[in-house]
Amino acid sequence: MTRLFIVMLMLLAIGCGTRSEKENPTSEQNAPDTEQNVTHIKTNSTDTEKLSAGEIIKQVNASGTITNAQAERLGKVRQRLELNSLTSITDQQAISLSKIGYLYLNGLTAITDEQAASLAYGQEGELSLNGLTSITDAQAFTLGRVQYWLELNGLTSITDEQAESLGQWRMEHLELSGLTSINYKQAESLSK
Repeated sequence: MTRLFIVMLMLLAIGCGTRSEKENPTSEQNAPDTEQNVTHIKTNSTDTEKLSAGEIIKQVNASGTITNAQAERLGKVRQRLELNSLTSITDQQAISLSKIGYLYLNGLTAITDEQAASLAYGQEGELSLNGLTSITDAQAFTLGRVQYWLELNGLTSITDEQAESLGQWRMEHLELSGLTSINYKQAESLSK
């Protein structure tokens, strides 16, 4: 009952339908390439030009697309990755990107159930999918397994079943600030 009260107070303090962007003073996109965060890949199997991880990120964010090779390489070197211009991913790319501890894919407006499962599987850091405007019950179930931080601020409504799924595991932080309303049963489920 105490957790339910705290959740309701938080919702009142944050306000349904209001959004606040987290400030990120050290953006990975603008960080200089260091020995620790640089990798080299070929842009395709016949290309000999090597790109740093920072250059790959710039390419992906400029084009809004990512190749399987780029996703695989970025998944191996980055602990924090912001690809907010990315508008779609494949199942294979979701698997590669799932290895990243702090992953921001706020440009995605839809994902498949398989992609949600891949992105959430073993995610112990932060997963931000604020571009999603709706999720399926299966996606709510798998995304609810994110262990630390999950942002779904693009959702304006959720079902009772989705609230139950999102609240079933004990993640540290769940952001749903785009919700325009929430009922008592949903608040109770999310407070577990």
